[in-house]
Amino acid sequence: MRNALALGSAPGRLRRDRASPSSAPESQPQQSHFSRVDPKVTTSADSAPRDTRNGSHLKNESHVQILDGGVVNGKSVEAFVPVRRALENGVRINVTDAEIAEALAPSIGRVLHSRDKDWRRLKRRLLLKWRTRRYRRLLSFWRQGTSEKELNYKYEGKWTPTRAFKRIDVSRDQHTPIIWGDRCYLANTAGTKRVHLLYLMDLIAQLHPRSVLEVGSGTGQNLFVLSAQFPGIAFTGLELTAAGVKTARAIASCAKLPDELARFSPRPIRDDTAHRHVEFVEGSGSSLPFPDGSFDLVYTVLALEQMERVREDALREIARVSAGAAAMIEPFRDWNASGIARNRVVAKGYFSARLSDLRSLGLEPLFTDSSLPRKLDFGVGIVVARAN
Repeated sequence: MRNALALGSAPGRLRRDRASPSSAPESQPQQSHFSRVDPKVTTSADSAPRDTRNGSHLKNESHVQILDGGVVNGKSVEAFVPVRRALENGVRINVTDAEIAEALAPSIGRVLHSRDKDWRRLKRRLLLKWRTRRYRRLLSFWRQGTSEKELNYKYEGKWTPTRAFKRIDVSRDQHTPIIWGDRCYLANTAGTKRVHLLYLMDLIAQLHPRSVLEVGSGTGQNLFVLSAQFPGIAFTGLELTAAGVKTARAIASCAKLPDELARFSPRPIRDDTAHRHVEFVEGSGSSLPFPDGSFDLVYTVLALEQMERVREDALREIARVSAGAAAMIEPFRDWNASGIARNRVVAKGYFSARLSDLRSLGLEPLFTDSSLPRKLDFGVGIVVARAN
């Protein structure tokens, strides 16, 4: 049985345990922390439920709180009623262990045990590496995080179509230490990226959003796969680098979804031309160039990790442009509090927000799951939140 992770005073409810995979390597993964927290609603004097964010009255239909029509805080309520209905019903991401094992399988080069000499040697090596780099950074008084100018320079030569496709080729470079519960692998990180897509696909299927924004979309790999799975949704990508936007638009201009992206998808493609409708915008996560409430769902995947200098601004902007939901697959400090992972985060100046920080920035966490496969030295989980 998983343990509930308290995200506040509101009572949480555990979702069901994952189904046991029929062909997963090694033993079952350890049960990790996750929870769902029910939204807080207060009652006004006239006994009508009231949204604590903006004071607008709510309807109560079968225990589902739905905002009345009109405009609230400059946002069109009509745009996010379906998403809010799904959020109030409860977020339950139903990705099974069997699906995760299948998504990972092509990327695995070797299965190890935590007591194997090779695995223990890798662990010691990473511990020494990140501990040394952490102390070097602290002693040199480096500023936490990376500037947007530095990120532009870093990725200018990396965001090319050739490199973009190499990044999602699960058959190459299968030597990164990956853990999933108590399972240990040497694998390609593209396998973990396929698992991230599984979680996003399941979430989108529940929320039924009409518009979705990815902040920090890179060369668009997530958006292209998701659009092929959900062709009726308007997808948009916000990317800081001109090179990333240029490459993404070049891929979007292809008449058919490239085979590399079709193979990268953890589920069968439904429409191999839907990627042509994905929009890409160049801009900063700290100042999103969109009006309030522009998207039913806003998500990030390992993008906030490099926005430490603008962390609070970026999170506030996500809350502002979301008309209902936000999802973040990121290395929150709760999952990198000690050991190798903490040394790495400090050494690289990465994301250091805690889950408890989200409420003050306009995001109410409803669900978290930290059981995703991840690098040995880097804790990553998913948070689904309601935008306040």
